[in-house]
Amino acid sequence: MIAKMFAQGLFALDCGSIYVDKGNVLTYRVDVGKKVEVPIFAFLIKSEKENLLFDTGVDLDDHDFLTPLGKDIKMNEEDFILNRLRNIGLSPEQINYVFISHLHFDHSGLLRYFKKARLFIQRQEYGYAINPPPFAEPLYRRHYYNSPALSWQVLEGDESLMPGVTAISTPGHTPGHQSLMVNLPEGGTIILTGDCAYLSENIEKEIIPGLFMDPLQALHSLKKLKNLAQITGGKMLYSHSPELRKTLKKSPELYR
Repeated sequence: MIAKMFAQGLFALDCGSIYVDKGNVLTYRVDVGKKVEVPIFAFLIKSEKENLLFDTGVDLDDHDFLTPLGKDIKMNEEDFILNRLRNIGLSPEQINYVFISHLHFDHSGLLRYFKKARLFIQRQEYGYAINPPPFAEPLYRRHYYNSPALSWQVLEGDESLMPGVTAISTPGHTPGHQSLMVNLPEGGTIILTGDCAYLSENIEKEIIPGLFMDPLQALHSLKKLKNLAQITGGKMLYSHSPELRKTLKKSPELYR
């Protein structure tokens, strides 16, 4: 008997914007000095009875950290992920799983609200984020995730999480970065890239992101997602793509 696919629909949650230098952050050494506004997306995958959240956005309450960033972050109250969830009829207590692409501050900010959820993380990412080296420390906020109140499920590489939902190991941006492949009943395969690829330009031209821990791993991971998309006919949904923001179905619209 074939197991029923977990995902019945997918919401894209727009959690505000951050301003970055394109060549230094998005596309390594391409368009250096060009400042662009990039979205911060999280995603919510619904099954008939359960909910899986991909990343948790920025913590608006972390004033001491966000204040020095000043005008580089653009967020309204509606962009707070708890409000985005509320708009589709969900509370934090109704989130059963949280899939964390990596533990940078703009992807792990609201983890403290999901104490009832099982959190999926790659082993290398959690180990690195607990004690990051000085050059990477500004991107990590240990109090977001270093808590005994959170329930972790540690993954080792690619792993099937539930029918039609697969964790894809995509290191390079960080040592334990992961992406997520989801099969939808009508839309087919969706690949949530996280920060393995910011833009379609990264994938199509095989340009690694400007922020990386290991450039060779970053390139290998790009090629891996590109090949997966070709094999499955999958559609890429990026966490930080300005071009995708223009065409993306945003909640309360639903990908099926």
